[in-house]
Amino acid sequence: MFKLPASPSPQADPHELADFAELLSWDRGTASKREIVAALGRVDDNENNIGCDDDEDKNSDLLDEVLNEIERRSQACGSGYPFSLELNATVLRHDSASTGHRSLLYRYLLLSTRLDMKSDRKHGGIDGADLLEDISAQVLQDYLGGARACSLVFGTATRGRFQDKINNLSCPGRGRRFRKPRYWFGGCQ
Repeated sequence: MFKLPASPSPQADPHELADFAELLSWDRGTASKREIVAALGRVDDNENNIGCDDDEDKNSDLLDEVLNEIERRSQACGSGYPFSLELNATVLRHDSASTGHRSLLYRYLLLSTRLDMKSDRKHGGIDGADLLEDISAQVLQDYLGGARACSLVFGTATRGRFQDKINNLSCPGRGRRFRKPRYWFGGCQ
């Protein structure tokens, strides 16, 4: 799986290449099929010509799968998808005017998937893991009823020990405390 600033390998699957096409389009405004192939270092010079299967056929088949994935994303996200296919599905255009919360969330998730959060969680001064926890808490609260619901962040976005956070939640004043489970399996009770 590729991580920015690297490009995907020529063996990348259609999902990775769809992410790459979206990132390329976001950066440049548009991304064409030819630009995607060129960025991967693939050429259409029939280097692997074995009968009828040449490089152009392989690239075309793969890009068809990539564009099918992009179309699937577009349908699944509806108005929240900040990209559009144009010119008979040969060009992906980034809609920079799309600033609704769904399209902003889509862009964040695209970046968080492709940025190397393992070795460096902070990019541009923003801690991506903390931001994801805050976003998740807000999404959960909205799902559970908005202002009538409450959600809290227990992970890395807040300071303190997990056990203390649970103790603060569980029936204050009734003597109930967090108790570590007797059996742990791979970090789960």
